[in-house]
Amino acid sequence: KVTVSVLYCECTRAAMFGNQRIDTYTQIFSAVPGVFAGRENLNEGGQILLPQSVLQDISTLNLVFPLQFELKSFRGRSTHCGVLEFLADEGHAALPQWMMQQLRLEPGEMVTLRTVALPKAEFVKIKPLQMAFIELHDPRAVLESRLSNFKALTVGDVIDIHYCGTVYQLELTLVRAKGMGEVRAASIIDTEVQVDFERPADMPDSPVRPSPPPAGAGPTGANVIGSGAGAAAVAGINFAPVKTYKPPSLADDKAKVQRPGSAGVTAFAGTGRSLSGKPASSAPAAAHGKSPATSTGGQSLGGGRSLGGGRTLSGNPAPSPKPADDEGAAKANPPAGRTLGGGRTLRGDPAPEAPKQDQPPQPAPSEFK
Repeated sequence: KVTVSVLYCECTRAAMFGNQRIDTYTQIFSAVPGVFAGRENLNEGGQILLPQSVLQDISTLNLVFPLQFELKSFRGRSTHCGVLEFLADEGHAALPQWMMQQLRLEPGEMVTLRTVALPKAEFVKIKPLQMAFIELHDPRAVLESRLSNFKALTVGDVIDIHYCGTVYQLELTLVRAKGMGEVRAASIIDTEVQVDFERPADMPDSPVRPSPPPAGAGPTGANVIGSGAGAAAVAGINFAPVKTYKPPSLADDKAKVQRPGSAGVTAFAGTGRSLSGKPASSAPAAAHGKSPATSTGGQSLGGGRSLGGGRTLSGNPAPSPKPADDEGAAKANPPAGRTLGGGRTLRGDPAPEAPKQDQPPQPAPSEFK
């Protein structure tokens, strides 16, 4: 337990509050954490514990209530607070843990306490140090309920908010007072305060979207035709015009086909003959300056097949049959019944006589196998 005597106590009448002169109470105490005083709940707000003798001293002064104090360390750091109770040991002031850290105080170091009259706050901007705070179901409601344990807010302070067993740290970045604009400190007693949250300190930066290229911008470089060195390298070269490929369509194909009877086209031109050598029905003359084949004298149509009259389909004389043995003669004779008109076989020879009725017909070997 650290025991430090009070260095001095000073009461002055040097401030005006409206038309009423108010007093100022100043005293130096030994700062200790609330845990040392057996009050751990002191860490959940912005109020301190003072000795009972302070209450006796200020009872004779003309001060502004509720009481608000400025705490200043010998390192030049300061903050503002209210008083919770007058139950601390004589010569000591019990502070919340976050306030000890804000003032950079070690247990037992000296701190100066002075009464102040703060304006009413109307707007506060807060920056959470943990992203988990804004991920709560309703962070504004949580903050509103916890700020009831604070009496004043100071710009630059990092306060602790206890919620469901977790401690969230919030930094006060901006405070505005009614009718005064931005101030360093303001009171939040009996006033409505608007709260705005800044981006949490541990939140990762959002990915930066690349800006779209300006209109008309394109690739550049030595390998790009039309820019810089690339333009100089291809100067004087005449490139072939670009041809656009158009796939063929059914309509284009139909346009190319000419109907029968149109100029320059005669469909199915020429003459025809039957396999018996007789001329077929008359047909229009062939086009392209060629005369159609006639039917006189057993004219052939080509292909090497005999149509009778001793000529083949090509118009040449048919070769005379060679004498053959029995096996060859059997192969040379076509089977009965396979004859063409005019009593001739496919080779142009006379067809064999039909067998008599009293004898069973003997099948002749066929040359088509």
